[in-house]
Amino acid sequence: MDRSRRWDKFKLVGLSIALSLLAGWALWVTSPKPELTSVAWRTSFDRAYADRLRGEIVAEVSESLTLLHALAALASTDASADAGKGAGASADPGAVDLVGSLLPYRDHEAVSAVSEALRAADPESLAGIFAFEFRDGNLVRSLPHELPAFSRTLEPRLRSLAAFAWESGFREAFAASAAGFRLQLAGLLERVRIDSIRSWLEAEFPAITHDAYRIVASPFDTGPAFSHAFSSDDPAFSEIVVYLGLAGEAHAPRPGAQAEVFAAIARHYVSRMTDRYIRIVNRVFANIAIWSPGDLDREPADIFNDYMTLGSYVLYVQAVDPGAFDEVSERVIDSMESIGYSRFEDFLGRLVDVYGRRRENERLGMLYPRVVREAIRLAREYESI
Repeated sequence: MDRSRRWDKFKLVGLSIALSLLAGWALWVTSPKPELTSVAWRTSFDRAYADRLRGEIVAEVSESLTLLHALAALASTDASADAGKGAGASADPGAVDLVGSLLPYRDHEAVSAVSEALRAADPESLAGIFAFEFRDGNLVRSLPHELPAFSRTLEPRLRSLAAFAWESGFREAFAASAAGFRLQLAGLLERVRIDSIRSWLEAEFPAITHDAYRIVASPFDTGPAFSHAFSSDDPAFSEIVVYLGLAGEAHAPRPGAQAEVFAAIARHYVSRMTDRYIRIVNRVFANIAIWSPGDLDREPADIFNDYMTLGSYVLYVQAVDPGAFDEVSERVIDSMESIGYSRFEDFLGRLVDVYGRRRENERLGMLYPRVVREAIRLAREYESI
């Protein structure tokens, strides 16, 4: 075969490869993309804020968030019972006095405003009120963090919330109890050890970066800890905001607080790593009835994230407090299975095994392909039963 014919054949093969690649690319572009599981709300952080907070963990008892929770209690069907639940559980005299002083103001327009917002938006999104503080008789923005649902539903009504705070005596009562609330928060943080959680997560997920943590507490929040991530591109900055309830802290500190806080923070590391393997994870967990029969309307990758987040907590305990590993493992397994994560014990066993057999320089974030392979094996075993 002469050179020109060989060249023509080479060009033909090259053209075929190029067309195949182009077709594959077109198929990838036009095919439905799975929804990513990590969420970071876009925020206009300025450079001064980023420089000041980078590497920091800031903690505060939020007066505005406390006001929101007090109003939410008043807005409930049985306000006196719910308000008592929020304050009485803590046995803090200041909290009890504050709740009692608010009950006569159940008909204030601020109570209606919060009630309507709770019906229109995810209650967790209303925590965006933490970015506001009292100034000159009003609630004004003091931090750049924005949650769209809060901005749409409750932010336009902040003037009525501020009026309630002044007219009801909320502000004076909160100020009188603030020192006690701060002591409760300090005690909770001492037990939870957020600096230790952060160090472990940054070491185990070296590809994932969050520049700062902000802890926002409310003495009337009786629910588990939850969180939001906020980020900007210029400057490149990411902050995790964790919302903590202090109800019960003065009376009987809850033993699961560390697991709650770890999960609230770790989900922003776990979900971002999961997004790198989103297609395969969605396939492996597609049969949600196997993994969490009560969550059939959720995305498969979200179920995987829940498994992985609490599994990561057990690995964290193994690293920082080996003596508590068996007890914590059993407690987490019981807790997860009680809320419907029916295969968590099996999954955790595989995760601990994979992590235990890692090479010296490997971290948890690098082990995702192996963890997913073990999940595939488990899924096949379950489906064959």
